[in-house]
Amino acid sequence: MPATNTLDFSNAQAAAKALKKVSQIMIRAGQPVVTSEFNPSPKRTSGVTYREASLTVASGQVVVLRVNATGDIFQVLINKSVTPLKNQTDSEKAVKEIAGLLESGQVAFQKAQARKAIALPKGMSTPAPKQAAVYAERVAQLDTQIAERQATVADLQQQLGAMTDSLELSALDNFAKEVLAQLQAGAVEDGDLISKQGRDDLVAAKLAARDDGANWLTDEGKKLAGALLDGIDQPLHEALMVSGAYVAAREIVLADPAMMDSVATAGAIEQLRQALRVVETNAPINEAEGNHDQAALERSLAKSFITAIAMLDSMSPDLGDSGLSELVNIAIVSAADVSDIKDEDALAQLLALGLVETAEGLYMLTSEGRSALEDAGFDAYGEPFAAND
Repeated sequence: MPATNTLDFSNAQAAAKALKKVSQIMIRAGQPVVTSEFNPSPKRTSGVTYREASLTVASGQVVVLRVNATGDIFQVLINKSVTPLKNQTDSEKAVKEIAGLLESGQVAFQKAQARKAIALPKGMSTPAPKQAAVYAERVAQLDTQIAERQATVADLQQQLGAMTDSLELSALDNFAKEVLAQLQAGAVEDGDLISKQGRDDLVAAKLAARDDGANWLTDEGKKLAGALLDGIDQPLHEALMVSGAYVAAREIVLADPAMMDSVATAGAIEQLRQALRVVETNAPINEAEGNHDQAALERSLAKSFITAIAMLDSMSPDLGDSGLSELVNIAIVSAADVSDIKDEDALAQLLALGLVETAEGLYMLTSEGRSALEDAGFDAYGEPFAAND
């Protein structure tokens, strides 16, 4: 069995990578994963040691994967019931088989959910006032669960902040920032530049232009210069990553159900603005409470969101060649990881036009995106239509 055919649940980092692959397969099979959670504590039953990960799909069904030390799916629970699999030693086939089982059981699951009655205290009838009390208790329980999830998100963000703070800017970022500072005031001659390398990096990123030895900033370069030189302490390449910024914004928005409801039909810019308001509000609060790592992360996220919003605001309303090329690229892999994005400007245009969306950190086509592909002569998998189609 090929090594790539196993799921590595040996630690949290490996499990995150494995679950992302599982999410990609599930999306292609029509069962998008809404949330996933990995339990790093090993368990043992019937002489087999395994670790668990739970997945909740869009229909509300819950899958628990039990993966043994060799990376095989030792056992799977679907909606709390142990379900036998034909393809235990082939991870990709096993996940596809699970998606099929979810599809076939979806109607029965939803009917069962609809039949569930709220448990009432013993001896209680169901008059409206007492029913209201039961509903209120249920709401309180859900509020507690939401608070616990938000606490988990905050803890993970703090850990990420500590890791980010430990990184130093690369020489390339410093070169580019030096040139940004020089060019911000106006055109600069080649001989006056501190760093030619930084100039070349900015030209390659379409943030600076040059003609007959004179160098100046493009409109995008001016926006980024104003932000970077106004206190942004983050690598230049991260500030330009609209893909990572939007994924982070979606995670913040999804952590608050009330916020998600208010932007459920809004575009990417509004979701970035919602997330920006959250981190801008929380950063000074955490700073005052002594949570300096968390405050630093929130400030870094705020600056990333500002840059991403500026990129989306500047996008053309018409789908260009680079945008279409990126749309095809995402369609080919069905669910693109941030590292699969080839052109950040093109992705910004696709987000601004509502042609792509992200879930679980993976980019995929919306129905509008599939229509745009079809209009351009491609199917939903990024393949051009045959001449006789």
